Amino acid sequence: GNEPIYEALLDRLLEKRQEKFTPEPSRHVLSEYMVPLDCKYIGVEIQNIPFPKNSIVVSVIRNGSYVIAQEDFKINYGDQIHILTDVNDFPYANREIEEIINGKKY
Repeated sequence: GNEPIYEALLDRLLEKRQEKFTPEPSRHVLSEYMVPLDCKYIGVEIQNIPFPKNSIVVSVIRNGSYVIAQEDFKINYGDQIHILTDVNDFPYANREIEEIINGKKY
C-alpha cells in the first residue's frame, strides 16, 4: 500500500529543490551505469555532477551493498549508479549521462 520507493525519492528531492513536478501521470525509467576507472567525477559529490535536470540518482551499489545516494555522496570507480528518469526524457538523458560517466561524446 506504500508509494513506490523510487518515485517517493524523486518527489522528496524535487520538493527539497523547490522544483515543480508535472501533475499528470508519467512513467519512469530506472537505468544503471557503471563508473569506469577513468571517470573524471570519481571522488566528486553527486550534487556537483551535472546530471540532466529531470534525472535523479536514487541508489548506488558499492562493493555489493546498496547505498541511498545523498547529495554529498561521492562516487568511486566500480560503483553501479541507478538513475531515475522520466520516460519522455530518457533518450536525451541517457546520452548525456553516458557522456558524463564515460567522458565520451556519443
